[in-house]
Amino acid sequence: MKVKAVEIAKKLGISKATVSLALNGKSGVNEETRKRIMDCYHELENPEIPSAIGGKLIKVIVCNQGMRIVQDSEMDLWTDVLAVFDREAKKINYTVNVIYANIRNDNLRRIIDECNMKDTAGVVLFATELNPSDYQLFKDIQKPMVIYDSDLEDDSHYYILINNGDGVKKAVDYLKERNFENIVYLATEMNIYNFRARREGFLEAVRRYNLPKEQCPIVALGSRIDENYRKMTEYLEHNKLPEAFINENYQVSFGMLKALAEKGIRIPEDVSVIGIDEIPDYLTGSIHLTAIKIPHTQRARLVMSLLEQEIEKEVDIKSRVLANCRLVEGNTVGGKGK
Repeated sequence: MKVKAVEIAKKLGISKATVSLALNGKSGVNEETRKRIMDCYHELENPEIPSAIGGKLIKVIVCNQGMRIVQDSEMDLWTDVLAVFDREAKKINYTVNVIYANIRNDNLRRIIDECNMKDTAGVVLFATELNPSDYQLFKDIQKPMVIYDSDLEDDSHYYILINNGDGVKKAVDYLKERNFENIVYLATEMNIYNFRARREGFLEAVRRYNLPKEQCPIVALGSRIDENYRKMTEYLEHNKLPEAFINENYQVSFGMLKALAEKGIRIPEDVSVIGIDEIPDYLTGSIHLTAIKIPHTQRARLVMSLLEQEIEKEVDIKSRVLANCRLVEGNTVGGKGK
Protein backbone atom coordinates (compact mmCIF):
# COMPACT_ATOMS: atom_id res chain seq x y z
CA MET A 1 0.00 0.00 0.00
CA LYS A 2 1.41 3.40 -1.01
CA VAL A 3 0.75 5.78 1.87
CA LYS A 4 0.31 9.45 0.94
CA ALA A 5 1.46 12.31 3.13
CA VAL A 6 -2.03 13.81 3.05
CA GLU A 7 -3.49 10.66 4.66
CA ILE A 8 -1.08 10.89 7.58
CA ALA A 9 -1.61 14.65 7.91
CA LYS A 10 -5.37 14.14 8.05
CA LYS A 11 -5.18 11.36 10.61
CA LEU A 12 -2.78 13.24 12.93
CA GLY A 13 -4.21 16.70 12.39
CA ILE A 14 -0.94 18.24 11.26
CA SER A 15 0.23 19.87 8.05
CA LYS A 16 1.15 17.91 4.95
CA ALA A 17 4.43 19.87 4.81
CA THR A 18 5.42 18.61 8.27
CA VAL A 19 4.63 15.03 7.25
CA SER A 20 6.69 15.38 4.06
CA LEU A 21 9.67 16.70 6.01
CA ALA A 22 9.55 13.73 8.39
CA LEU A 23 9.06 11.10 5.69
CA ASN A 24 11.99 12.48 3.70
CA GLY A 25 14.31 12.68 6.69
CA LYS A 26 14.56 16.47 6.61
CA SER A 27 15.11 18.79 9.55
CA GLY A 28 12.42 21.08 10.93
CA VAL A 29 10.39 18.39 12.75
CA ASN A 30 10.83 17.67 16.45
CA GLU A 31 11.55 14.08 17.43
CA GLU A 32 8.19 13.47 19.13
CA THR A 33 6.26 14.58 16.03
CA ARG A 34 8.61 12.65 13.75
CA LYS A 35 7.97 9.50 15.77
CA ARG A 36 4.17 9.99 15.64
CA ILE A 37 4.37 10.43 11.87
CA MET A 38 6.52 7.32 11.35
CA ASP A 39 4.28 5.24 13.62
CA CYS A 40 1.24 6.37 11.67
CA TYR A 41 2.98 5.72 8.35
CA HIS A 42 3.75 2.16 9.35
CA GLU A 43 0.24 1.48 10.65
CA LEU A 44 -1.27 2.69 7.37
CA GLU A 45 1.27 0.84 5.23
CA ASN A 46 0.83 -2.49 7.02
CA PRO A 47 -2.81 -2.80 8.10
CA GLU A 48 -2.72 -6.54 7.41
CA ILE A 49 -0.05 -7.28 10.04
CA PRO A 50 -1.79 -7.27 13.41
CA SER A 51 1.08 -9.24 14.98
CA ALA A 52 3.35 -6.24 14.44
CA ILE A 53 1.60 -4.37 17.25
CA GLY A 54 3.42 -4.45 20.58
CA GLY A 55 7.00 -4.90 19.35
CA LYS A 56 6.52 -8.12 17.36
CA LEU A 57 8.12 -6.93 14.12
CA ILE A 58 11.67 -7.72 12.99
CA LYS A 59 13.14 -5.47 10.32
CA VAL A 60 15.60 -7.05 7.89
CA ILE A 61 17.53 -4.27 6.14
CA VAL A 62 19.09 -5.61 2.94
CA CYS A 63 21.80 -3.08 2.07
CA ASN A 64 23.36 -2.56 -1.32
CA GLN A 65 25.73 -0.13 -2.98
CA GLY A 66 24.91 -1.03 -6.55
CA MET A 67 27.29 -4.02 -6.55
CA ARG A 68 24.40 -6.37 -7.40
CA ILE A 69 25.69 -9.10 -5.07
CA VAL A 70 22.55 -9.41 -2.98
CA GLN A 71 19.93 -7.64 -5.07
CA ASP A 72 19.42 -8.13 -8.82
CA SER A 73 22.10 -10.83 -8.94
CA GLU A 74 22.59 -13.21 -11.85
CA MET A 75 21.91 -16.21 -9.65
CA ASP A 76 19.78 -15.50 -6.60
CA LEU A 77 21.65 -16.87 -3.58
CA TRP A 78 19.64 -14.91 -1.06
CA THR A 79 15.98 -15.86 -1.56
CA ASP A 80 16.52 -18.93 0.61
CA VAL A 81 18.24 -16.85 3.29
CA LEU A 82 15.33 -14.40 3.51
CA ALA A 83 12.91 -17.34 3.62
CA VAL A 84 14.82 -18.71 6.62
CA PHE A 85 14.65 -15.34 8.38
CA ASP A 86 10.88 -15.36 7.86
CA ARG A 87 10.38 -18.97 8.90
CA GLU A 88 12.55 -18.73 12.03
CA ALA A 89 10.86 -15.47 13.07
CA LYS A 90 7.42 -17.06 12.84
CA LYS A 91 8.56 -19.87 15.14
CA ILE A 92 9.13 -17.31 17.89
CA ASN A 93 5.97 -15.33 17.03
CA TYR A 94 7.59 -12.44 15.18
CA THR A 95 6.84 -11.03 11.74
CA VAL A 96 9.64 -10.14 9.32
CA ASN A 97 9.54 -6.94 7.28
CA VAL A 98 12.26 -6.77 4.58
CA ILE A 99 13.55 -3.32 3.59
CA TYR A 100 15.84 -2.96 0.57
CA ALA A 101 18.18 -0.01 1.14
CA ASN A 102 20.51 1.47 -1.44
CA ILE A 103 22.82 3.46 0.80
CA ARG A 104 23.81 5.72 -2.09
CA ASN A 105 20.31 6.85 -2.99
CA ASP A 106 17.68 5.88 -0.43
CA ASN A 107 16.40 7.92 2.50
CA LEU A 108 18.21 6.13 5.32
CA ARG A 109 16.84 8.50 7.97
CA ARG A 110 13.35 7.27 7.18
CA ILE A 111 14.48 3.63 7.39
CA ILE A 112 16.18 4.26 10.73
CA ASP A 113 13.05 5.98 12.05
CA GLU A 114 10.99 2.93 11.03
CA CYS A 115 13.42 0.64 12.88
CA ASN A 116 13.08 2.74 16.04
CA MET A 117 9.26 2.65 16.09
CA LYS A 118 7.49 0.98 18.99
CA ASP A 119 6.28 -1.97 16.91
CA THR A 120 9.84 -3.02 15.99
CA ALA A 121 11.44 -5.52 18.36
CA GLY A 122 14.76 -6.04 16.58
CA VAL A 123 16.75 -5.53 13.41
CA VAL A 124 18.88 -7.70 11.13
CA LEU A 125 21.38 -5.70 9.09
CA PHE A 126 22.08 -7.72 5.93
CA ALA A 127 25.48 -6.13 5.34
CA THR A 128 27.14 -8.12 2.55
CA GLU A 129 27.96 -4.99 0.53
CA LEU A 130 28.85 -2.75 3.48
CA ASN A 131 32.27 -1.66 4.71
CA PRO A 132 33.17 -0.44 8.24
CA SER A 133 32.80 3.23 7.27
CA ASP A 134 29.21 2.56 6.20
CA TYR A 135 28.22 1.51 9.72
CA GLN A 136 28.03 5.17 10.78
CA LEU A 137 24.87 5.41 8.67
CA PHE A 138 23.07 2.92 10.94
CA LYS A 139 24.39 3.89 14.38
CA ASP A 140 21.14 5.65 15.29
CA ILE A 141 19.19 2.37 15.31
CA GLN A 142 18.27 1.90 18.96
CA LYS A 143 16.75 -1.59 18.82
CA PRO A 144 18.62 -4.90 19.27
CA MET A 145 20.49 -5.54 16.02
CA VAL A 146 22.48 -8.46 14.60
CA ILE A 147 24.89 -7.96 11.68
CA TYR A 148 24.82 -10.59 8.95
CA ASP A 149 27.67 -11.20 6.46
CA SER A 150 30.13 -8.37 7.15
CA ASP A 151 32.44 -7.27 9.94
CA LEU A 152 31.78 -3.58 10.54
CA GLU A 153 34.33 -3.36 13.38
CA ASP A 154 31.91 -2.18 16.06
CA ASP A 155 31.58 -4.24 19.24
CA SER A 156 27.97 -3.23 19.97
CA HIS A 157 26.38 -6.11 18.06
CA TYR A 158 26.52 -9.81 17.30
CA TYR A 159 28.12 -10.63 13.94
CA ILE A 160 27.39 -13.80 11.99
CA LEU A 161 30.19 -14.25 9.48
CA ILE A 162 31.64 -16.78 7.06
CA ASN A 163 34.99 -18.28 8.04
CA ASN A 164 36.27 -17.19 4.64
CA GLY A 165 39.98 -17.56 5.28
CA ASP A 166 39.63 -21.09 6.59
CA GLY A 167 37.45 -22.02 3.62
CA VAL A 168 40.09 -20.91 1.10
CA LYS A 169 42.79 -22.69 3.10
CA LYS A 170 40.76 -25.89 2.78
CA ALA A 171 40.85 -25.43 -1.00
CA VAL A 172 44.63 -24.94 -1.01
CA ASP A 173 45.09 -27.90 1.35
CA TYR A 174 43.06 -30.10 -1.01
CA LEU A 175 45.20 -29.09 -3.99
CA LYS A 176 48.49 -29.36 -2.09
CA GLU A 177 47.61 -32.91 -0.99
CA ARG A 178 47.50 -33.71 -4.72
CA ASN A 179 50.92 -32.10 -5.29
CA PHE A 180 49.65 -28.92 -6.97
CA GLU A 181 51.99 -25.95 -6.52
CA ASN A 182 51.03 -23.68 -9.44
CA ILE A 183 47.67 -22.34 -8.20
CA VAL A 184 46.08 -19.15 -9.55
CA TYR A 185 43.42 -17.40 -7.45
CA LEU A 186 40.81 -15.71 -9.65
CA ALA A 187 39.28 -12.74 -7.83
CA THR A 188 36.34 -10.48 -8.52
CA GLU A 189 37.06 -6.76 -8.84
CA MET A 190 34.77 -6.02 -5.87
CA ASN A 191 36.32 -5.14 -2.52
CA ILE A 192 34.03 -6.26 0.30
CA TYR A 193 34.70 -8.04 3.59
CA ASN A 194 34.06 -11.59 2.34
CA PHE A 195 36.32 -11.24 -0.68
CA ARG A 196 39.12 -9.51 1.23
CA ALA A 197 39.07 -12.28 3.83
CA ARG A 198 39.23 -14.96 1.12
CA ARG A 199 42.26 -13.33 -0.52
CA GLU A 200 44.01 -13.04 2.83
CA GLY A 201 43.30 -16.75 3.43
CA PHE A 202 44.84 -17.64 0.06
CA LEU A 203 47.99 -15.59 0.69
CA GLU A 204 48.36 -17.11 4.16
CA ALA A 205 48.08 -20.64 2.74
CA VAL A 206 50.68 -19.83 0.05
CA ARG A 207 53.07 -18.62 2.76
CA ARG A 208 52.40 -21.62 4.98
CA TYR A 209 53.30 -24.08 2.22
CA ASN A 210 56.23 -21.94 0.98
CA LEU A 211 54.75 -22.01 -2.50
CA PRO A 212 56.48 -19.84 -5.13
CA LYS A 213 54.63 -16.51 -5.11
CA GLU A 214 55.12 -16.02 -8.84
CA GLN A 215 53.32 -19.33 -9.45
CA CYS A 216 50.43 -18.50 -7.11
CA PRO A 217 49.20 -15.02 -8.05
CA ILE A 218 45.86 -13.37 -7.39
CA VAL A 219 44.39 -12.38 -10.76
CA ALA A 220 41.52 -9.84 -10.77
CA LEU A 221 38.70 -10.45 -13.25
CA GLY A 222 35.37 -8.56 -13.27
CA SER A 223 32.19 -8.44 -11.20
CA ARG A 224 29.60 -9.84 -13.61
CA ILE A 225 29.58 -13.19 -15.40
CA ASP A 226 30.06 -11.63 -18.84
CA GLU A 227 32.98 -9.53 -17.59
CA ASN A 228 34.62 -12.56 -16.00
CA TYR A 229 34.21 -14.53 -19.22
CA ARG A 230 35.78 -11.75 -21.29
CA LYS A 231 38.69 -11.13 -18.92
CA MET A 232 39.29 -14.86 -18.48
CA THR A 233 39.45 -15.26 -22.25
CA GLU A 234 42.07 -12.49 -22.38
CA TYR A 235 44.01 -14.11 -19.55
CA LEU A 236 44.12 -17.46 -21.35
CA GLU A 237 45.40 -15.79 -24.51
CA HIS A 238 48.38 -14.22 -22.75
CA ASN A 239 49.28 -16.62 -19.93
CA LYS A 240 50.41 -20.19 -19.54
CA LEU A 241 47.79 -22.49 -18.06
CA PRO A 242 48.44 -23.20 -14.33
CA GLU A 243 47.87 -26.51 -12.61
CA ALA A 244 44.77 -25.24 -10.81
CA PHE A 245 42.43 -22.29 -10.36
CA ILE A 246 40.54 -21.24 -7.22
CA ASN A 247 37.51 -19.05 -8.05
CA GLU A 248 36.48 -16.37 -5.57
CA ASN A 249 32.70 -16.58 -6.14
CA TYR A 250 30.09 -18.12 -8.40
CA GLN A 251 30.20 -15.30 -10.98
CA VAL A 252 33.92 -15.95 -11.44
CA SER A 253 33.25 -19.71 -11.73
CA PHE A 254 30.56 -19.26 -14.38
CA GLY A 255 32.64 -16.84 -16.45
CA MET A 256 35.87 -18.82 -16.34
CA LEU A 257 34.17 -22.16 -17.06
CA LYS A 258 32.63 -20.67 -20.19
CA ALA A 259 36.02 -19.31 -21.30
CA LEU A 260 37.75 -22.65 -20.71
CA ALA A 261 35.07 -24.50 -22.67
CA GLU A 262 35.38 -22.18 -25.66
CA LYS A 263 39.15 -22.63 -25.68
CA GLY A 264 38.75 -26.41 -25.62
CA ILE A 265 40.52 -26.66 -22.25
CA ARG A 266 39.50 -29.85 -20.45
CA ILE A 267 38.65 -30.04 -16.75
CA PRO A 268 40.36 -31.65 -14.88
CA GLU A 269 42.65 -33.19 -17.54
CA ASP A 270 44.25 -29.86 -18.52
CA VAL A 271 43.54 -27.81 -15.40
CA SER A 272 41.82 -28.36 -12.06
CA VAL A 273 39.22 -25.97 -10.66
CA ILE A 274 37.79 -25.27 -7.19
CA GLY A 275 34.98 -22.77 -6.68
CA ILE A 276 33.98 -20.84 -3.59
CA ASP A 277 30.23 -21.23 -3.23
CA GLU A 278 28.45 -24.08 -4.93
CA ILE A 279 26.79 -23.88 -8.34
CA PRO A 280 23.79 -26.13 -9.01
CA ASP A 281 24.81 -29.01 -11.31
CA TYR A 282 21.86 -28.34 -13.61
CA LEU A 283 23.56 -25.08 -14.61
CA THR A 284 26.91 -26.63 -15.47
CA GLY A 285 25.96 -29.81 -17.34
CA SER A 286 28.51 -32.60 -16.91
CA ILE A 287 30.76 -30.41 -14.76
CA HIS A 288 30.21 -30.99 -11.05
CA LEU A 289 32.28 -28.24 -9.48
CA THR A 290 34.47 -29.12 -6.52
CA ALA A 291 33.59 -26.24 -4.23
CA ILE A 292 33.83 -24.65 -0.79
CA LYS A 293 30.27 -24.78 0.54
CA ILE A 294 29.18 -21.56 2.27
CA PRO A 295 26.61 -22.10 5.08
CA HIS A 296 24.19 -19.33 4.07
CA THR A 297 20.91 -20.64 5.48
CA GLN A 298 22.50 -22.09 8.62
CA ARG A 299 23.82 -18.64 9.48
CA ALA A 300 20.38 -17.15 8.95
CA ARG A 301 18.95 -19.49 11.60
CA LEU A 302 21.70 -18.49 14.01
CA VAL A 303 20.96 -14.80 13.39
CA MET A 304 17.38 -15.23 14.54
CA SER A 305 18.39 -17.25 17.58
CA LEU A 306 20.83 -14.57 18.77
CA LEU A 307 18.43 -11.74 17.98
CA GLU A 308 15.70 -13.42 20.04
CA GLN A 309 18.08 -13.69 23.00
CA GLU A 310 18.93 -10.02 22.81
CA ILE A 311 15.30 -8.96 22.43
CA GLU A 312 14.35 -10.94 25.52
CA LYS A 313 17.27 -9.73 27.64
CA GLU A 314 19.97 -7.15 26.98
CA VAL A 315 23.35 -8.81 26.37
CA ASP A 316 26.44 -6.97 27.64
CA ILE A 317 29.13 -8.77 25.67
CA LYS A 318 28.55 -9.51 21.98
CA SER A 319 30.43 -12.04 19.84
CA ARG A 320 31.60 -12.59 16.30
CA VAL A 321 30.50 -16.01 15.16
CA LEU A 322 32.47 -17.57 12.30
CA ALA A 323 30.48 -20.22 10.46
CA ASN A 324 32.83 -22.86 9.08
CA CYS A 325 32.78 -23.95 5.44
CA ARG A 326 33.37 -27.41 4.04
CA LEU A 327 34.78 -28.72 0.80
CA VAL A 328 32.36 -30.62 -1.41
CA GLU A 329 34.05 -32.87 -3.96
CA GLY A 330 32.97 -32.80 -7.59
CA ASN A 331 34.79 -33.86 -10.73
CA THR A 332 36.89 -30.76 -11.43
CA VAL A 333 40.13 -31.64 -9.59
CA GLY A 334 42.58 -34.18 -11.00
CA GLY A 335 44.39 -36.81 -9.00
CA LYS A 336 47.90 -35.38 -9.15
CA GLY A 337 49.62 -32.16 -10.05
CA LYS A 338 52.18 -31.90 -12.81
